[in-house]
Amino acid sequence: MKSKSKLTVTILSVIIIAVLIGFLYDIIMTGFEKREYPLEYESEINTAHEKYGVPKHVILAIIKTESDFDENAESSAGARGLMQLMPDTFTDMTGIENVDGYITDPKYNIDAGVHYLSYLYSRYGDWETVYAAYNAGLRNVDEWLGDSGSLDEIPFPETRAYVRKVSSATKIYKRLYFK
Repeated sequence: MKSKSKLTVTILSVIIIAVLIGFLYDIIMTGFEKREYPLEYESEINTAHEKYGVPKHVILAIIKTESDFDENAESSAGARGLMQLMPDTFTDMTGIENVDGYITDPKYNIDAGVHYLSYLYSRYGDWETVYAAYNAGLRNVDEWLGDSGSLDEIPFPETRAYVRKVSSATKIYKRLYFK
């Protein structure tokens, strides 16, 4: 009888230790992920989310993928700011003609980028198609959609990778911050 109760205590102890290790691991990994997937520019993101209805985890994933939260980022193609907007797109979304001083300002850049995401979503109704259009442009995506209205294949390897990366980041942001 003593042997059976000793075994039960040992098994329960092992289970308790395993559960505690699991909780500690989760806490450590969540902390690590939050450093890798920060929640920055919260005020600007909240304002744009409320104004345009784009989910916050989508906004954060685009910023993470586009600029890694570097408000002064500039691509070789000339896209600038947190959301890596081309000057013409920025002007179309804001009405601001002289973009200098505005396009890298987080308030204006996030507002314009989220406005553009909202426009793309109203046009396509599917986030993965929106991500493809954000990266490759409307003309390319419209051509890829063709008559089917479905984006079965993305011919550009860079855009395929971009869509996967943003989709993955949206899932991580949603899990970390918006359960």
